[in-house]
Amino acid sequence: MLFILGFAIAKPHLAPSVHTGEKINARFLGKVTVTLVPPLALILLVLGSIIAGVATVNQAGAIGAAGAMIMAGYRLREGEKGAYRPATLAVVALIAIAMVVGFHSVNIKSIQTQADVTSLAVALISSRSLFC
Repeated sequence: MLFILGFAIAKPHLAPSVHTGEKINARFLGKVTVTLVPPLALILLVLGSIIAGVATVNQAGAIGAAGAMIMAGYRLREGEKGAYRPATLAVVALIAIAMVVGFHSVNIKSIQTQADVTSLAVALISSRSLFC
């Protein structure tokens, strides 16, 4: 993408312009941001988790597949009311899972206290809400 950007800056006559009826204003730049940022963030998340050693290739692939499904969900209903609701719910669920795993060991075999039961319940509810 950086190559394409550099090429378009160096030789603008070879890069086709975007034909749109809109002027370049804040709304147009917002649309461009919403279109570009999620896929680029997903690419960085998948490749970054592999390179950092946080996830194996299979785990990073699963993260990529889940992220692609979330993005497909709001892209299919683009322009409709509530189109981003499933994506927002998925992000909130992922944050909840990350917080639970960060503070507690979520292992069903090692449940000893009420806090372990609560953290397991929150993790299960959050993971279930990812697929609603």
